[in-house]
Amino acid sequence: GVDYVIESTGLFTNKAKAEGHVKGGAKKVVISAPASGGAKTIVMGVNQHEYDPSKHHVV
Repeated sequence: GVDYVIESTGLFTNKAKAEGHVKGGAKKVVISAPASGGAKTIVMGVNQHEYDPSKHHVV
């Protein structure tokens, strides 16, 4: 597996779909578009302190 997947295809912007990468062996998935389905949106300088690496695997 890989450590990180940068999801920028636009096909997996839903958390449930992006979690397929985690099921495939990725440790983390970063969605580079507005995400839906409960994926945490993290913006540096705004709310990066809310990121919890132990529970946020799809952001």
